[in-house]
Amino acid sequence: MSKYDIAIIGMGCVFPEANNVNEYWNNILSGEQFVKDMPEKYWYMDQFLSLEKKNHKTYTKAGCFIKEFEFDALKYKLPPKSFDGVDISQLVAIEATRQALEDAGIKPHSKELEDAITIIGGSGVDEYAHVSLYLNRFKFEKKIAPYLRQKGLTEKEIDNLHFEFQKALEDRGHKFHPTSSATGAVISSVPNRVAQVFGIKGSNMSVDGACASSFVSLSIACHALMAGDARIAISGGIDMGINPAIYIGFSRLGGLSEKGNSNPFDDSANGLVIGEGGGIVILKRLEDAIADGDNIKAVIRGIGATSDGAGQAIYNPSVKQRSIALQKALDVAQLKAEDIQYLEAHATSTVVGDANEYDAISTVYSNREKDNPLYLGTVKHQIGHLKAAAGIAGLIKTVLGMNEGIIPHMPRFQKLSKYANKSSESLNIPNKPVEWKNRSNGSKYAAITTSGFGGVNYHAIVETAEKYQPTARTKVDRRMAIVGVACRLPGATEIDTFWNNMESGKNLFVDTDLKKLGWEENFGPNVPKGERITTRKISLIDDYQINNVRHKISRNWVSQISSAQLLSVEMADRLLSGYGLDIKDNKNIGVSIGAIHDDNYSIISFPLSADEYAETFRQTETYKNNTALEDCLTKVVEEILEDGPPHTEATLPGWMSNINAGIVANRLNCNGPNFTVDTACSSGIASMLPAMYQLMFTDTEMMIAGGLNRHTTNVFISTICSMGAMAEEIPAPFDESGQGFLTGEGGGVFLLKRYADAVKDNDSILAIIENVAGSSEYKSKTMFAPSEQALRHAIAESVKNSGVKPERIGVVDTHGSANLVSDIAEVMLLLKNYVKIMMRLLFM
Repeated sequence: MSKYDIAIIGMGCVFPEANNVNEYWNNILSGEQFVKDMPEKYWYMDQFLSLEKKNHKTYTKAGCFIKEFEFDALKYKLPPKSFDGVDISQLVAIEATRQALEDAGIKPHSKELEDAITIIGGSGVDEYAHVSLYLNRFKFEKKIAPYLRQKGLTEKEIDNLHFEFQKALEDRGHKFHPTSSATGAVISSVPNRVAQVFGIKGSNMSVDGACASSFVSLSIACHALMAGDARIAISGGIDMGINPAIYIGFSRLGGLSEKGNSNPFDDSANGLVIGEGGGIVILKRLEDAIADGDNIKAVIRGIGATSDGAGQAIYNPSVKQRSIALQKALDVAQLKAEDIQYLEAHATSTVVGDANEYDAISTVYSNREKDNPLYLGTVKHQIGHLKAAAGIAGLIKTVLGMNEGIIPHMPRFQKLSKYANKSSESLNIPNKPVEWKNRSNGSKYAAITTSGFGGVNYHAIVETAEKYQPTARTKVDRRMAIVGVACRLPGATEIDTFWNNMESGKNLFVDTDLKKLGWEENFGPNVPKGERITTRKISLIDDYQINNVRHKISRNWVSQISSAQLLSVEMADRLLSGYGLDIKDNKNIGVSIGAIHDDNYSIISFPLSADEYAETFRQTETYKNNTALEDCLTKVVEEILEDGPPHTEATLPGWMSNINAGIVANRLNCNGPNFTVDTACSSGIASMLPAMYQLMFTDTEMMIAGGLNRHTTNVFISTICSMGAMAEEIPAPFDESGQGFLTGEGGGVFLLKRYADAVKDNDSILAIIENVAGSSEYKSKTMFAPSEQALRHAIAESVKNSGVKPERIGVVDTHGSANLVSDIAEVMLLLKNYVKIMMRLLFM
């Protein structure tokens, strides 16, 4: 394991009641709690609220929300209209990045940023929730139409009512903007937008480790710098997700505070308070920051990461694996537990989670002298749980405290939770601010911990010092051996059949079965143009049966669990079994899965929105003039709830994207870190990069990496069709007749191992990955098509660090999306770069 020595040289944030770092620090010193009911400008939560704790409702609408936030698009020389349908998470990310770059003394579009990367943690966006509710209105309209006819309404009156209903939904904040919503309502656009706005040339990536997402981002960014793949990294977490499905999901777990009172570690704690916000840090290698004369705010000395593996619920962390993550970070940092003066805990104010975390901290940190206590705290007692942005909020708070010489307090803490089993006098939760003094060597040391659904744990060690001495870096072998592969693809359940299908040119597209796919209401001439599903062909994997007993998945839960999650664990099981590993054994293996956001969200959220549809219906003039229609609404709501999937403790993790990786770690007993990577259509390849880093710089023995897609919901396909990116029947990549791609489902996963270890262990090596690299559209003004410039940069970076000469490359498997602009850019790039090389182009 390698010592990190990564300098933090800039910070920016938009957190509850704090639109910048100075406001944030003042709020921290105040000890005040910033909780209020959700503003109606976000969601009309009364339609989703039930104090009687009904299964499809939340029992609270309390949360911690950002202040009035105005985004000036013209300030960034962008047309304001281009942000119609764009989720606020993109705007918060831009603002937090602007602050952080300014704090670091780096100008937008400067030459420095040509050697920079953007890695941001996130776990979904609310704009997709609004789009889902809006586009699923057709299902509601179809269900209510027969009842309206029974009330004597004519077809013309029903059509007019549907138009009124559409307008009423828009008035309540549920909208769809053809073309812009396709990129505005996806999490992968957040780092992409940041890179574009500020001229960041290197790769960009959205990563999801649920509530640990910002530390997944931080870890990958540090690794990229350590590998020499960038000179600057923009890293952090953004989470503006406060939609009702999140509240309802946490309610089913009993995880929300009924009183809206967050008091972590305290015996009075009765649940978390949901918050929103985002934070960004600018990172450099310590030696580069010193050479550049940067204002070094703190140095990241080490990060430790684990997954809980089997034996725990996917939302209930393990004391053992949390403890191991804490100790790993100390070992990497080359420090002892007694060196650490303050620990910013994950502590969400949930009864089991807080006790569990306290016991893990006590296991590692309590063996110390009484006059050298470890102070504990968590900013969640003030701003709630920011989920994907929680870790970065804790990191920024800690760095501010170190620089100001103050350990922040938790004024409402009185008595440690009775569920904590390892109470220690060495752990101190202060009621008042404490002076933070340097150690005798002139340094301050702190730790920050964070965990996420899916059983992933991260722990970071940071230092401020009077003088820094960087550690000399040694070159690390990038080569990774592929020692296993498993797939489930259209027409193939294993790689030999897949290859035979490709070699023979077999057509694996079939006619769309509208009913089976759930597309009926979004298809046809009666659907408004721009919202209509226009594609008529699709490639599908064959139906298969998951082994519920082997993977411990209750049959009652299957309807709530994303089909992508089930595919992920099924493929990974075959992958590890094929390598000779037993499902029951602990395995030091991590999981990095490329997957597109929230593929089950629109299915789960439809029944949850039944009362919102009904209340919106009541806003129409037709209803106001005929209140006898209330009987129709009552029947339709009952029907929707009866037809929809049940809502249990499996509902929330069942649609969360990161669980595509988390379920693998949990069900197959893998203890390395797990997370998903979302870079839209490049996610599968992008997942390889952090997997390689994990093997390069940690003690993880192997990594599962790959990509999968079962995202064929009516909402998702509608948004892609609205872009004009999807063909009706024939995909024709690189052909002048090409009018878009056809969608398909399936996936493939690889087992990666350090090349030297694979050779030593006499593994059967299927292939060697020499390098993976990416780029961003740093000069483009569009979020849709790639430019030749960006493609060239990605190829150049990949070849440069691979040790492979371009003339040795004999086959290029292209992206070839059958979209004219993209295909032309790709072909021109290949011709210019390989025109002197005899090569075959494999067009897929």
